[in-house]
Amino acid sequence: MIGTMDPSLVALFAQVAESGGVRLAAQRLGLPRSTVSRKLAELEAHLGTRLLQRSTRAMTLTEEGAVLLERARPALTALSDAESAVRALRARPTGTLRLSAPPFFAEQFLPPVLERYARRYPDVKLDLCLDDKLLSLVDEGIDCAVRAGPLSDSNLIARKLSAGSQRAYASPDYLRARGEPAHPRELSAHDTIAFTGRRQPNRWSFIVGDEKLSVTVAPKHRANSMQLVRDMARASMGIALLPTFLCADNVQRGELREVLSGFASPARSMYLVYPSERHLAEKTRAFIALVTAHFEANVPLR
Repeated sequence: MIGTMDPSLVALFAQVAESGGVRLAAQRLGLPRSTVSRKLAELEAHLGTRLLQRSTRAMTLTEEGAVLLERARPALTALSDAESAVRALRARPTGTLRLSAPPFFAEQFLPPVLERYARRYPDVKLDLCLDDKLLSLVDEGIDCAVRAGPLSDSNLIARKLSAGSQRAYASPDYLRARGEPAHPRELSAHDTIAFTGRRQPNRWSFIVGDEKLSVTVAPKHRANSMQLVRDMARASMGIALLPTFLCADNVQRGELREVLSGFASPARSMYLVYPSERHLAEKTRAFIALVTAHFEANVPLR
């Protein structure tokens, strides 16, 4: 015997044995009698032995056939149970939904989405991984993730949540002590704070008229948390390039001021990404539908 038995052939053999013959088994399986006979012959050829004794009046199991049926029944039952369990999972959202998102985004925008999802799908457990690092969805077992664009991984399916803008910010105390830059090139004379979660943390881009201007900064401080970068700017440690929605409350309270207001920074859209549309679990499909509908209705990033 070479290789492993095909489970589908074993299941067909069991149906023939339990039906008492090829004709009735073919009816139950919805297959032509010739197909059932051929597949049965394939299994016997694979095992190198006869499994059934056939006559014009009856069909009986050989000793080898009886042993195979006895040993295969528990495995076939287990496979059937497994199929039923998987179909049940597909029928309603259940299991554990593992979601990755940047902390600043998750804490500010996801609570109402998560609350609604948990209330609507009580059989799903939520496992949130809040990290500014770009984690591998496949390697980390993540069902979907929120990421800022542009996206580099073309293998992921992406749903745009909304567009966001960035600005340069500093505290009033820092600007009083060091002055305010009038042009992005003047950032080289200032203390800057870089968010290392960006692909090029030392490269800051601005829009001047219709053209894009990129300047290289030499950060005095660096952090892989955008919230920490914001708080360092609040503490007068330098100028930081940050999303407007993250700093809006701080600006309103007078803790931060926008600098280089005449120079917009290219928008960084937020996306919900996941590995594949094919065989998508219902728990994931339901979350994607809910979160995209929420952002379409509320448009939180401007």
